[in-house]
Amino acid sequence: MNLFKLSWKNIIYRPLSSGLSVLLLASGIAIILITILTTKIGQQIQNQCSRY
Repeated sequence: MNLFKLSWKNIIYRPLSSGLSVLLLASGIAIILITILTTKIGQQIQNQCSRY
């Protein structure tokens, strides 16, 4: 049995578990991206303020 068939059966037979896994993965990635973006924006603001 290949990986695609195995994962498809898991999605079909356990939709709640699969959906929660996808949701948690997406929220983790979103938190990391937001942290990186806010850090970069904060650094840019500090750099602009220090010039004046």
